[in-house]
Amino acid sequence: MLIWYLIAVLLQTAIQSAWFACYLHSKRPVFYFLIIWVVSVVLFVPINLWLSNVDVILKNLVNCLFFGLLCRVLFCRESWRRIVLAILLYETILILVELFGQCISYLSTKAFFDLFSFTQLQIVLTWATTIEMAFLTILFLRFFSNLDLTNLKMLSYLATLLLNTILQVLLVFEVSMVHQNMFFDSWYWIIVVLLYGLNLFTLFSLSRFVRKEREKKSLKSLEAVYREQLRYYLRSEQPDEEWRRLRHDLLNFMEQEHIQKKKESDFSHEV
Repeated sequence: MLIWYLIAVLLQTAIQSAWFACYLHSKRPVFYFLIIWVVSVVLFVPINLWLSNVDVILKNLVNCLFFGLLCRVLFCRESWRRIVLAILLYETILILVELFGQCISYLSTKAFFDLFSFTQLQIVLTWATTIEMAFLTILFLRFFSNLDLTNLKMLSYLATLLLNTILQVLLVFEVSMVHQNMFFDSWYWIIVVLLYGLNLFTLFSLSRFVRKEREKKSLKSLEAVYREQLRYYLRSEQPDEEWRRLRHDLLNFMEQEHIQKKKESDFSHEV
């Protein structure tokens, strides 16, 4: 293995270690960064390099399990939600980096990126993808570090979107690269079922969201009508019967509003 390639691998490993050390809360981020980096260099890099030539999807699955267990041990006070989100965001960074490298490689040589070719193009692409990885890591830390993880609806939508993107790009990689036969025998139907499930979940959730928004809009229109009626009755002298009718209408409106808020609360817990 060439020196420049070893340096690039160590640097990329340091970037991914910095991602977990900075994204997950701890009192000693530098200490945890060093632990993740050393463990990654000793265990993660050799396994990852071997799996790169075996199966792309298996490699990414092993990545998720490896960092999931490692982060659970190191950041034991951190919630599973944040750890899972950290892994999904990390996988998204890897997918974007891989997509960039493979596209440039294919456009330049009509062949996909080969980790062990050590050509002049590979030197340029390796350093370009390392810079991209560092840039995306900083960008993701900037925009995703302060997410409200108590909002389950928002978190589920984000996780579904990230997982959907990751699976679709992996699907393209596996179909396009050298493991086509193995892929169609093993992973294809699993990924198709997962994608269908994720998209059906998104469609169902969005349809409910649209219906709730429509009901809220109707309630707001009704509220505006009742306010206008109340102003009218306050400006004019009306008999007691009219006031009782208005009171009855307002009570009905308040009851509908209470039911609507209860539905929204139930929907948030379900999603």
